[in-house]
Amino acid sequence: MLIRDFMVSGYSATKRLLGEKPKWFPIVLETLGAAKKYEEFAGSWVLREVREKREFYPLGPGLRALAAFGILKRTETSRSGQRAYYVMPDPKGVERALKEVRGDDVLKVSKIVKEEKLSGDETIKLVKEVKKSRFGNITDFDLTEFNKRKNLTNKVIDNGNLFLDDLEKIKNLKVSELLKEERDQLARTLTGIVLKIKNIIEGLNL
Repeated sequence: MLIRDFMVSGYSATKRLLGEKPKWFPIVLETLGAAKKYEEFAGSWVLREVREKREFYPLGPGLRALAAFGILKRTETSRSGQRAYYVMPDPKGVERALKEVRGDDVLKVSKIVKEEKLSGDETIKLVKEVKKSRFGNITDFDLTEFNKRKNLTNKVIDNGNLFLDDLEKIKNLKVSELLKEERDQLARTLTGIVLKIKNIIEGLNL
């Protein structure tokens, strides 16, 4: 009965923590890895791994939040009275909760794809954006910013096609139909546009 209580506690504690602090997902994930690897482990070990892998350090000292929620239990072990050591009573429950949270993210991405009617390329771009967000967690993903970028690139593409159509019309004009001032201004403008486009292409590695 005690083991079952721990399993419920580990699962529910993880869901409660991530419901309040979604950005702690990698902390819990790394802590689970430490629990599987060591019988007891120091909080500093976990935070060092997270910091090295993801350049993120949580608010608050050590892993006290995980202990406060019941995910971890502090042991009597200490080093020089300064370093706290922990055990994870219910790693299976914690792991199940983490999988559910990650699964929810997949569903949310699928919902965005459906609601926004994204194309194949746009879907790939969305997935890359989510992965590029702090921990690949949809909670950290800003759909508004994604849509702004998508709308901006679509606008450039649409306006670029219109611009090319107008250039074709100008190309079909006879030289005599253009005033010298028009030709000079057109030459300066197009030369400047070509240089800017070239720089943008190189900058975006297109």
